[in-house]
Amino acid sequence: MIISRGLTLLLLVAIAASALTFQVEPKSKDCFHKYLHAGSTSTITYFILRGGLLDIDMQVTGPIGETIRSGLVFENGNFEFPVGVSGEFKLCWNNEMARWTAKVVNFGWEDNGEKDKPAAEKHTEPLDQTTGRIESLVANVQSDQMHLRAREARHRETADSTNYRVFWMSSLLSLLLIAVSVGQKKVHVASWAGPACGL
Repeated sequence: MIISRGLTLLLLVAIAASALTFQVEPKSKDCFHKYLHAGSTSTITYFILRGGLLDIDMQVTGPIGETIRSGLVFENGNFEFPVGVSGEFKLCWNNEMARWTAKVVNFGWEDNGEKDKPAAEKHTEPLDQTTGRIESLVANVQSDQMHLRAREARHRETADSTNYRVFWMSSLLSLLLIAVSVGQKKVHVASWAGPACGL
């Protein structure tokens, strides 16, 4: 009993830690499918890591083609919706509005199905409660890690851009200093050569 609960917890941790990072090219749309069970709650957690204003169009449709959500999302957040009917749901990341800018998206899609009712025996209730608390803590840690990774990626991109600009500005200033020093040396030589030639 305890071993099966431990294996279930490890499986939940592996599912919670699964997330996908990919790039949506301009003028394109990438879609993902997931089978969801009726009576459950589905949660989509997303982070826009790079590209433009960190915005992209997210579209969620149900198994019979009904639109559950459609519209722009920015930077990071989550979208939760109840599953009314079992079937294959579709999640699309649409970057057709962008002409040149690709968007990098990181997202996780969880299906929080109905929990099995605990056994009637009183000795299993504390274990079920502990497992539920651990599952909740793991989900919170995973969400925090995704948020920190998204911030780290944005800060790294800003640092790389700053380093690139500093390098070229330093190179330009160095060339300018060399040109000024060469020009001053020629003027200095010419000013000494002038009176000497007059004598």
